[in-house]
Amino acid sequence: SLYGNWAWRISDFYAHFGYQNPMTAYVMSKVDEFKPRSPTGVSDWEMSLERQIEFYEYLQSKEGAFAGGATNSYEGRYETPPANLMNNTFHGMWYEWEPVYHN
Repeated sequence: SLYGNWAWRISDFYAHFGYQNPMTAYVMSKVDEFKPRSPTGVSDWEMSLERQIEFYEYLQSKEGAFAGGATNSYEGRYETPPANLMNNTFHGMWYEWEPVYHN
């Protein structure tokens, strides 16, 4: 931000395992030399680290592999998904076995 009031922002309606970088979030929140100077930078990166680990847990299958991702845009048009997709959500986003592919 030009005004220093936020550390980062991103926008999309899909997230998947490959978009995450918990190592960077760890370094940015825990290593003094890399901590941002913005007012909420460190706490933003701490939350990012927590959320990424939580997302990994959400995506990890019982067999141990990671699969798929999450979205908030059913059919790529922000439509309301069928009720069965809302049974297991990640912060309001539902599981997508092929993120980005359908669009």
